[in-house]
Amino acid sequence: MLTESQIKAAKPRTKAQRLTDGEGMYVEVRPTGKKIFRVTFRSRGEKHKKTHTLGEYPALKLAKAREMARRVKHLARSGVDLKRADLGDDAQTPAADSQLWETNCEEFIAKRKADGISPLTFVKLERNLRRTYQDFAARDIATIRPSEVLEIVRRLEAAELFDTAKDVRQKMSQVFRFAAAQDRCLHDPASVITIATVKRKHTKRPGLTDPKKVGGLLLAIHGYEGGPQTRAGLLLSGYCFLRSTELRAGRWCEIDWERRRWTIPEARTKGDHGDHIVPLSDQALGVLKWLHALSGNGELMFPAPRSDQKCISDVTLNAALRRMGYCTKTEHTHHGFRSTFSTNANEGGWNRDWIEKQLSHEERNEVRGAYNAAEYLEQRSEMMQWWADWLGEQMALVRAEK
Repeated sequence: MLTESQIKAAKPRTKAQRLTDGEGMYVEVRPTGKKIFRVTFRSRGEKHKKTHTLGEYPALKLAKAREMARRVKHLARSGVDLKRADLGDDAQTPAADSQLWETNCEEFIAKRKADGISPLTFVKLERNLRRTYQDFAARDIATIRPSEVLEIVRRLEAAELFDTAKDVRQKMSQVFRFAAAQDRCLHDPASVITIATVKRKHTKRPGLTDPKKVGGLLLAIHGYEGGPQTRAGLLLSGYCFLRSTELRAGRWCEIDWERRRWTIPEARTKGDHGDHIVPLSDQALGVLKWLHALSGNGELMFPAPRSDQKCISDVTLNAALRRMGYCTKTEHTHHGFRSTFSTNANEGGWNRDWIEKQLSHEERNEVRGAYNAAEYLEQRSEMMQWWADWLGEQMALVRAEK
């Protein structure tokens, strides 16, 4: 049998663990650190066992939990509905598992996974919902108040994690609505707190757009004296303007050398609108061939220094730009290469649909999107070669002035 000291000393692990007390009762130690008393029982006339949550340690003590567990088993054998039963003079009946916040979160996560959301979206959903477990894991979802949701959001805002705070609130709102659809709660308290949260205007991540400055940046990248893979990554960022994860986690199997294409699978793209095909210019293809001589023996284009099973860090490219004096909050970041291309390609008179497709932007207008399903591969191939040539022209102009 368990002792209070054993329960107190139990440390959380990566997976939930059970501390068995006897007669069907145990303590579930969750990865969040929560310690929940639970008991298994068999109701009268039923073959299969059920589990009932008694409460959370240390608010509920071991002796009282044992008393409640015995009461649960007695009532179950008598055919009494446990949801309406009195389990003790000074204890309130805990919520059924289906009413627990954690249960509803896990069910919603499983539902979204079954929906086929991208792995990156799934990881973000799971991570941000589980941030709330330390506050609400064993709470009845119907009892959670708006002020308690706001407390979680404000804690993140105080740490200046504004985007995370916004996403956590949105994900909590989705769980409340998921539960309400199943009559587990009546309201969505996360939806009413928006008036009390910090509103920040969305600002585009800075990117150089002036042709002369763009030429200077590309010259600086060509002369970069850091790691050769980092230099290749920055050059490909200029020629292909991919998002950070799309570039860094690139695999050699994604390159079609003969057809001059880089096909980035949907799992590594933003959104859920299919694979992203990048036509490769002469210049981009040249960088890739040079890079292949360095890292072509492995799967990854940009393996981490200490493990060829992981790609380089998301700070690597921005750190290199910073060392060259470019990566600032107002001038240019790695993501800014996308603005560099978009601005100058539009000024160059290229078709807006081709530009947006190459940026892997999802069409917001559903009717227009239905008619713009075409890949425009031939046109985009021409545009991408023009873009690489344009960058070369800007470098030549800057070099001529020196």
